[in-house]
Amino acid sequence: MTEIQILILKGRWCPYCDRATKLVDAKVIYGVDGYGKAYVCEQCFSYCGCHQGTSDSLGSVANGILRGLRNRTHAAFDPLWKKLMKQSNYSKLEARNAMYLWLSILMGIDIEYCHIGMFTEQQCHTALHLIKK
Repeated sequence: MTEIQILILKGRWCPYCDRATKLVDAKVIYGVDGYGKAYVCEQCFSYCGCHQGTSDSLGSVANGILRGLRNRTHAAFDPLWKKLMKQSNYSKLEARNAMYLWLSILMGIDIEYCHIGMFTEQQCHTALHLIKK
């Protein structure tokens, strides 16, 4: 994986504008306090939030279409790990990790990069297809 590809997956580079993103208070996006930080492309306003209390992105910056696809993918994926958690002795983290491992194998993606927040539009469509099976 190239340095730029890694920067894209970490939210620090905009794949649409091919330029660096900026770390900002998420209030810039949501209009209210309390959401922590986010990476934003000042050119096209694609963005991605950060893990609470950190500057670690939740994935790559995304435009409106990709954010919608990621939301749909999470809506289909999350019930799978929640069901696994209820049916096993897995913690939330163990169940999520097990389901991401399953998805990474089916999609042929390294587990380190198999997270819905890092998915492209095509990867979201592929994941939705696999999850519905």
